[in-house]
Amino acid sequence: MTPFPFGNVAPHYRLTFLAMLPFYSALGCLGTNHVGTTAVNPRGASAQHVVQVPGTVVTSDEALSVDDLFSRGLHRFEQRRYSLAASDLEIAARSLAASGQIQLAWYRAAIARDESGDFKTAAEDFNRAITCDELSALARDARVRLIRLLVFLERWADAGEQARWMAHQYQYLHPVEAIVVKGAWALDALSNNDWVAAAREIEGARTIIEDKQFDVATRLQRDVAIVYFALGELRRLRAAELRFVPLPPNFGEQLERRCQLLLDAQSAYSMAMRAYDAHWSVISGYRVSQLYEELHHDLMQVLPLVQLPDPEHRSLLEAALRLRYTILLDKAASGLNRTLALAVRTDENSKWVALAKQALENLRVAMADEQASLAEVPYTREELRRAIERLDESRRSLPSKKK
Repeated sequence: MTPFPFGNVAPHYRLTFLAMLPFYSALGCLGTNHVGTTAVNPRGASAQHVVQVPGTVVTSDEALSVDDLFSRGLHRFEQRRYSLAASDLEIAARSLAASGQIQLAWYRAAIARDESGDFKTAAEDFNRAITCDELSALARDARVRLIRLLVFLERWADAGEQARWMAHQYQYLHPVEAIVVKGAWALDALSNNDWVAAAREIEGARTIIEDKQFDVATRLQRDVAIVYFALGELRRLRAAELRFVPLPPNFGEQLERRCQLLLDAQSAYSMAMRAYDAHWSVISGYRVSQLYEELHHDLMQVLPLVQLPDPEHRSLLEAALRLRYTILLDKAASGLNRTLALAVRTDENSKWVALAKQALENLRVAMADEQASLAEVPYTREELRRAIERLDESRRSLPSKKK
């Protein structure tokens, strides 16, 4: 049993909810035969009418007993013919009589949908499997897999709800289960700006990761990577809270703290990239670039606030700071180029790729503006670099605050 069900298939993100899912899940677990009802199979090689009568399923191609269809679905699953297996098992699940068989059918259908890249349907099928018997061992594993899928689909609220259910229901969670639960809970908390809960769950997961040495391997497990992604998000949000307008009296300390949080967030995102998973690597790469671009933007807001009596000194200072902070745009652009190159190599085509492309275009415009501004000042690059050195020397000469 693999703990990571996604494989290498690039996902398509769809965040719609099925409002009637609980109703249909309950129907699936009742095991009732649908006499004379007709459904259309939308996921086969070609759509066909499926008529389910007591104990028999009739299509335009064949007529099979429900038990035979169930057995064939399991056989196709073992052969890794996942799309066909899922179709057989989903149809059988709606007419099987034994509750244990119904749950197994939904469970295997969910894994088959997962393996074939249909993550949204996989999540629905896992939910149906859980609804059949919430406290069975099969339902427990199905819920862990469901949480992973919901996190992957960025349905943070649903993932958090399932994670909290597991945390409250089971007195003991296996280490991997606990990491999955805590990672999902943290991401849900972050989406609701609950930094306290997010930090608690992240640190709890990291304690397990370090205790079990899950972070030692060169290639991290995806569950571990998601915890580090959540850590990066927490640090990124904390950094964004440190603003420079209005100009704080301790601007230097505020800037230093912001830069340290940026580096700490980058370190966490880099850990997430060690899973070598295209989806999380693209998101993490985009976030790192966003850190540098946002810092540059906020620092540029400070320039109009600097008060110097001498216009010439003011002009020199502004140009020197522009030259210094342009490196932030360079770093952001470099990171986005690497991220987009990874997306091309791995056929990743998520919304994050589109965001990265737009961000890179915006950065190119910003970099052109900066170069134009620097070209207009009456100073050479060497004069600006010397001005920056004088600023650094002045800062180093200030007495350090005692802690």
